[in-house]
Amino acid sequence: MSLKEPMVSVRIPSYNHEKYIYDCISSILNQTYQDFEIVIVDDCSTDGTVDVIRSFGDPRIRLEVLKRNSSMNVAVEHCMRLAAGKYVANLSSDDMWAPTKLEKQVAFLESNSEYDAVFTRVELIGEEGGTLKNEEYANIADIFNCENRKASGWLRRFFYEGNCLCNPSVMIKRDVYKSLHYQDKRLLSLSDFDLWVRFSLRHRLWILDEKLTRFRMRDGNANISAGSAGNKNRAAFEFKQILDNFLDIKDTDFLLEIFPECLEFGKPGEIAIPYFLGRLAIQTDFLYHRLWGCEKIFKLLADEKAAAFLEKQYDFRYSDFLALTKTTDCFGIETVERYINHTGNLEQVIRRLENEIDAIHATRSWRATRPLRSLRKLFKQNNPETIK
Repeated sequence: MSLKEPMVSVRIPSYNHEKYIYDCISSILNQTYQDFEIVIVDDCSTDGTVDVIRSFGDPRIRLEVLKRNSSMNVAVEHCMRLAAGKYVANLSSDDMWAPTKLEKQVAFLESNSEYDAVFTRVELIGEEGGTLKNEEYANIADIFNCENRKASGWLRRFFYEGNCLCNPSVMIKRDVYKSLHYQDKRLLSLSDFDLWVRFSLRHRLWILDEKLTRFRMRDGNANISAGSAGNKNRAAFEFKQILDNFLDIKDTDFLLEIFPECLEFGKPGEIAIPYFLGRLAIQTDFLYHRLWGCEKIFKLLADEKAAAFLEKQYDFRYSDFLALTKTTDCFGIETVERYINHTGNLEQVIRRLENEIDAIHATRSWRATRPLRSLRKLFKQNNPETIK
């Protein structure tokens, strides 16, 4: 085994996880597959995380400590600058792996060259490491229990529902990860979701049907995307930015493979792809989708050539867009007004919505959008005619 060129680089950004980092690293060292290095970049922890890392004597552990706290994805990028493996296995410093994870993922990628990343199923663990089986976490486990599908299927799922892939479970080809420029440093709550959208535009992934990743649900709603108002704001903002990745679709046949319902608006032309994506987004129940859709069509209409094409091919004029922005509820104004008229009590509306959202303990990108989906459910239950 070469220490300079291992088969796998395990990359771990760490921050204030003194309580968990020992078990995290031990779960790597105890793998049945041993051709790896562990690259850890600590984001200037203020607890004993770094001391615990340094207590391991294994020469395969490489540690860099940032001089100032800079954010998780800055640490991720530093990890990747140090990584030398053919494959990269992502791990968070509070999570763990089953002993055969690396062995089975390397075997899959070595035998299936058409795939550039492989995930695993997930076992949810609690603060002290025990398996969580109660009903409180059943819906969370179901999110990870998604079926394998083609790239077009993943992109459709991402556009309409958000993420369902567990980042600490993935092994990805290092050259592919590098080509995607890792995780966007401008994002936090949904940075892995953004990565998988960009990945799926050009690459294939697979999920092994075994629970080989142990994902920790911390007490006190303490995970990185916990359900504070600020984190909810950030998640909604980030999802809207991530939708821009769908504009990289240039092939109309691929667009129709993902979204066959585009034909409702006509046969897509390449110049009009933002128009079709915008129309699809406007039809969803998510406010940030609707706003994004209106903005994309607005921007497209600034190009007179594109505007002329929309009018000629789809009979869509500036006046049609103005009517669309009048009837599209991008900010929840109509929905809230109708709900208030239904209940007659604004304070009750706000209290019920806040309680519904706060009941959801968001932890990472695949859960951060659940409060927004919850709003849809609540509105439908109380005033179904307002949600189309």
